[in-house]
Amino acid sequence: SNVGYSMLAPICDKVPALRFQHANSEKLFNWGYNRKPVAKCPSLEALFYYIGLVADRTMSARVEVVFHEGGWRPGLGEVYKKYREYFDPDSKAIYDFEGVFHCGGTYIAEDTKSWTDLGLKTLEVHGHFKYYSDYFQDGQDKWFRNFIKEGLFRKWKAEGKEKTAHEVWDWLHSHTDEQIAEEFYGRDWRDQGVDPEKDFYHRRSQIKKDLKAIRKAGIFPFWYFNYTDGFRPVAEQRWPDAICRDQDGEPMPSGWQMCHNMLADMSTSFGKFCEESVKKILAEYPELVGFFLDCFRHYEVDYAHDDGITVVDGRAGYSVNFSYDEITRRMKQHMRATGRPMALFANKPQNLRCLRHVDGQLLEGDGEVGEEKYFWACIARPNFFMWTSNRHSTDENLRRSVLHGCFPKVARGGRDPGASQEQLVALYRKYLPLYEPFRRRVLCFEPDPIRVPRGARGKLYTVADGYVAGICSPQVDSEAQITHAKTPYALFRVKRGWDVGKVGVMYPGDKRFKDVKFKFNGSIIAVPLKKYSNCAVVKLFVTGKTRKRIGPEKFIGPVDFCGDPESSFQDISKR
Repeated sequence: SNVGYSMLAPICDKVPALRFQHANSEKLFNWGYNRKPVAKCPSLEALFYYIGLVADRTMSARVEVVFHEGGWRPGLGEVYKKYREYFDPDSKAIYDFEGVFHCGGTYIAEDTKSWTDLGLKTLEVHGHFKYYSDYFQDGQDKWFRNFIKEGLFRKWKAEGKEKTAHEVWDWLHSHTDEQIAEEFYGRDWRDQGVDPEKDFYHRRSQIKKDLKAIRKAGIFPFWYFNYTDGFRPVAEQRWPDAICRDQDGEPMPSGWQMCHNMLADMSTSFGKFCEESVKKILAEYPELVGFFLDCFRHYEVDYAHDDGITVVDGRAGYSVNFSYDEITRRMKQHMRATGRPMALFANKPQNLRCLRHVDGQLLEGDGEVGEEKYFWACIARPNFFMWTSNRHSTDENLRRSVLHGCFPKVARGGRDPGASQEQLVALYRKYLPLYEPFRRRVLCFEPDPIRVPRGARGKLYTVADGYVAGICSPQVDSEAQITHAKTPYALFRVKRGWDVGKVGVMYPGDKRFKDVKFKFNGSIIAVPLKKYSNCAVVKLFVTGKTRKRIGPEKFIGPVDFCGDPESSFQDISKR
């Protein structure tokens, strides 16, 4: 019959916690509900929790069932079609700002060419603030750089002399710049060329000057903003009503050093402060093209507030993630009011609902688990790959970017600390042309559409004029000499197969697609990858308009699936 169904919670719903289970051997409430062979009656269950009845509040939970062509990809495609506003960019301007990514300060204005030579285009302007929670410093033309405070905190902790946030704050305010320099850099700080007046302070005039130089160089700056981290001494003084608290009423740490977890709900003083800061930042720095929103990972339960839905252990609470919705909507509203093309991107989302007004995503993960977890939130919006450690070489991470169909970050230092600027530029130039074909890509939702050479990984996307596949072998170093006994092939089973009139392949070092002769048997397209070693981009150009149906032949061997179908059909009735 080739029919499937998928269950989902409506993406627009605020859900504190939900678990889907598609494994008959691990039933929840209906374990052992019949004696029939379990393979004949597979079950899919949804368990909602952290909800309940408190006082006179109502409680509800919804699921939807979507029927579709057999396979998980068509199911995902149906969800995408129904909830496109949660997958597609809210602002198309993000496409104009998309390129190699870097997280850093406005210091890059001192030598923009060394950055643009590496392809830098998308800049997260970070470290511009005095402390986490205030990203404007209203009324100040000069303020202390955040890295000094945090550097001292880490230094003292490493020395076994850890100080609280309040103690660090008090120490800074009771010592001179010279004393701070000696503590931070050592007694020879002058010999090191440290200038406290320049190195310890931000100046608004200099930030404005730097932003102009950055834009002139063709780099697009996004201002770092964060809804949840509140530097403790300041948060307790300015926004005590917005501090999240645990079951015992104690302040909840945010996960970042010296910070409380804050609630940016618009009913709190901090939520109102965030909105006012957004308006002031937009007016003060017209060179900005938007904001980078950090810490979309939060999903804690705050017991100091009530969102009207969350209940844990009979107590009303607030799922911190819910607070992102309204402040992000208002942020985008203020951005549109400027009349300038602007966009937002964020990192580490724990659901799709909070991305409703977000245009791009920073794929801030490392290795298979982290990367793949967050990849599925950006199957249709621009994605920037920021690996968070350097266990893999830069070359491997640049190949992983091809797989994910996105631009990489600038990798200075990293696992290749000895690499010179010239070597890095040469390496990036090998790969930069390979990312271009993925602009405006959307994951391919056709069932089981691709096979790649043995040992390789591949993802297939759709673009305006066809299909594009990113293929890489993460475990094969570029220095390796690869000899194939037989020509490796990439195989594609796509619905527009009859209309594919041309196929192009790019390898690292290529600047454009090179046409290759492909085979098509009416069902499957076979593309030879004669020069494949560890990375390739394959494009199927759809030039025809027949929309003729392809044949019934499918790939032989394991089906491309998510999960483990074997365990789903274990007969445990005799257990």
